[in-house]
Amino acid sequence: MWTDWKKSMKWFSILTVLEKILLFIIFISFLAILPITLDISYLYWGLLVVILIIIELIQVTLFMWIFLMDTSGSRKESLRYIKIWRNFTNSLPKNLTNEISQYSPILIMGENDHSARRLIDTYTDWQNFLLKRNIKYEINDKLPIYVIHRNIVISLPDSFHKESSYTKHADMKELISALSSHPNPRLLIVLDIEKGFSLSEKATTAHFEKFNDIITTFCGAIGCDEISIALTSMNKLHGYDSFIEYFANKKMPVEMIARLDETPDIGKNLSVYEQYLSSALTSISADDFLDILSFFQEAPKHLTFVNHYIRKFSYYGFLKRVRVFFTSDKGHEINISNPFDGRSDQRSGRFSRIIRGK
Repeated sequence: MWTDWKKSMKWFSILTVLEKILLFIIFISFLAILPITLDISYLYWGLLVVILIIIELIQVTLFMWIFLMDTSGSRKESLRYIKIWRNFTNSLPKNLTNEISQYSPILIMGENDHSARRLIDTYTDWQNFLLKRNIKYEINDKLPIYVIHRNIVISLPDSFHKESSYTKHADMKELISALSSHPNPRLLIVLDIEKGFSLSEKATTAHFEKFNDIITTFCGAIGCDEISIALTSMNKLHGYDSFIEYFANKKMPVEMIARLDETPDIGKNLSVYEQYLSSALTSISADDFLDILSFFQEAPKHLTFVNHYIRKFSYYGFLKRVRVFFTSDKGHEINISNPFDGRSDQRSGRFSRIIRGK
C-alpha cells in the first residue's frame, strides 16, 4: 500500500512538472512571434527568454525540493500507525483473534498524552484484562492501544496534532480502514474542565481546530453520527464529590446527550437531576446536601465552554448528537459515567429520559 502511494505521488509530481513545461513552451512559442509583429530587437527578446527560463527553473526546482522534503520527512513516517495496529493484532493469541475482532474500537484524543492515559488508567482495567487473557503486548507510545472488556482503545498521541494536514489524513485513513471492520467505532474527545472554563469562546474555537481534521476524516469515513466528550477534573468543582457519590449510591447514570438540532445547554441538562434530590436529606448529611445544591448552582457557568464546543460540532452535517460524560481523578463515576462503557446505548425508560434532559 505504501509503495503504491509513493508511485502515485511520484506520477502526480511528474505530471505537474510536465504540465508546467508544456505551458512554458506554449508561452515561449507565443513570444517567438513578438519580434516580427512588434519589431522588437532579437537581443532584447533573447534576454527576456533567458530570464523567463531562469524563473521557470527556479519554480520547478522549488516544487521538487518541497515535494522531496515532504516525502523524506513527514511522509516517510506516514502510515506508521497502521503498522503499529498490525503489530498489535498479530501479537494477539489466535484463540482471541475472532473474539477481539468483535470489540468496538474507541479512538481517543485529548489535550495531551497524559490526560488521555490518566482517563484510561482510571476508568478501565486494561492491565488486569491482559493478565487474565494471557495477552502479552507492549504498549507503543507512538500509538498506545489498550484492550478492555468489549472495547479496544486507541489513543492518538499529542505529536499527531503537530503533523501536517496531509500526513494526518493519510495516517488516519489507513487506520480507520482497519478499524471499520470492527463494530461501532467511536470517537472520544478528552477535555479538562479546570482548563476549559477559563477559555473564551474565541479561544475555544482556536482549540477546537486541533481536532477538526480528525473528526472530519474519522466520521466521514466511518459514517458516525455521534461523538463523545469526557470532561476530566470535575472534582475540582465545589460539591461535585457529594453530587456524584449520591447518584452513584442510587446507581443512576450521570451522562448527558446534546442533540445538535437544538441549542446546546449542558447546564440545563444537568438541572434535570435536581428532581431526584427529594429523598436526599434522609440518606445524606445536611452538609453534603448543601454541597450538591452548590454544585447545581455553580456548575452551569463552568460548563459554558462545553456548549461552545458542541455548537462547533453542529457545523458537521453528519453529526446528530454529542454524549457528555463527567469524570474525575478519583474514578467514583466508573459505574454511572464511564466513557468506555457501551451500555449507555442500551439504556431505556427513565434513565434514557434523564440523560437526554427530557
